[in-house]
Amino acid sequence: MPDIILEAFAIEGLGWLVLAVIAAGLVRGFSGFGSAMIIMPVASSVLSPVEAVIFLVATELLGPLPNLRGALREGEVRDVGLLMLGVVIALPFGLWYLSSVDPVIFGWMVSCCVIGLLVLVMMGWRFKGS
Repeated sequence: MPDIILEAFAIEGLGWLVLAVIAAGLVRGFSGFGSAMIIMPVASSVLSPVEAVIFLVATELLGPLPNLRGALREGEVRDVGLLMLGVVIALPFGLWYLSSVDPVIFGWMVSCCVIGLLVLVMMGWRFKGS
């Protein structure tokens, strides 16, 4: 086990990744969303695509845990079921793509998506549905 920890601390760019997680936590705390838009560009430049997604999932699972009870109480079962169905259908394709894509291309794709979404938010676009 200590060898795994030593390998983790030997990752080049770990400091930037830690700073990105701290900044993402602040953004999520104030806005309630957006942490993935901060973590993924940095994680994709430090880790492989598969490692970056695993890292994001791990960080995103820990943050909302205190809200889980209220979300289960207030959430719509049908909506959660549809989301889970989408995950079950899309996950195999996503994992296949992540295992085959060049890490540099993956990093640029993530960064371009984040910049595009940021531009939409800055232009005032908001989801108007329920």
